[in-house]
Amino acid sequence: MKHICFFGDGLIQGIGDPLHVAWPERLATLENGLEASTRSVFKIQDQLTGQGLRVYSLGIPWDTSADIRLRWRDEAMSRLLTHRHTGVVFSFGLSDMAATESGGMQQSLWDSAAHAEAMLRDASREWPVLWIGPPPIVRKPPPLEADGEVYSFSAARLQALNDAYADVAERCAVPYLNLTEILQHSPRWYQALDDGNGIFPSSFGHQVIAREVSRWDPWRQWMTHNPSDSNGAGQSRKPLPPQTLLTPKMVAMGY
Repeated sequence: MKHICFFGDGLIQGIGDPLHVAWPERLATLENGLEASTRSVFKIQDQLTGQGLRVYSLGIPWDTSADIRLRWRDEAMSRLLTHRHTGVVFSFGLSDMAATESGGMQQSLWDSAAHAEAMLRDASREWPVLWIGPPPIVRKPPPLEADGEVYSFSAARLQALNDAYADVAERCAVPYLNLTEILQHSPRWYQALDDGNGIFPSSFGHQVIAREVSRWDPWRQWMTHNPSDSNGAGQSRKPLPPQTLLTPKMVAMGY
């Protein structure tokens, strides 16, 4: 049995799907030879059949990289510590580049990259790690309101964040699936965005992401063998440059 934790924001939590069935659960149904349905909630036992893949979809809407950094390790330990074949997948970014009128961007580009790098470095010491980049959004996305705040989004900001994430992944030798690059010319993806809200896709969009992850070579290696036995997922990391150390601001925030 393979046990894999997925950490992220609202996309991991399933925003856009009426039943909040996110792409990690849909990925599990693909790997376990099951058919995803938008009409009924997946049963837990469905994920325990087939190849024996158990996913933990640990997304929280509007979580930034800073929020995920504070919680991911405790949540991973409680789910993975007693299992042998385990792995950790990160996927975030949409919330980092969201901006409000009162506070601006939730995370600066540099802070987001620094938080991401710290998570990759820490996670790679204990588990195999994969990183799924943020998917593209529509060119002129509408603002979204949540908990009394109005969030604005920018396709250009998301592209810049994705480029920074790709650089971080390369430095840390962690496989990175560049969904922005893969889906930027996909009519199916943009139809799913149009059916959603322009930022979070419809149910079909979650299925599109699941299929892209399923055919990705590093993920296929996890499924063919076992994540913990893989030599490719975060096992050899390059030395990190000095500028990636904690900043005074991050220290003051308690990191």
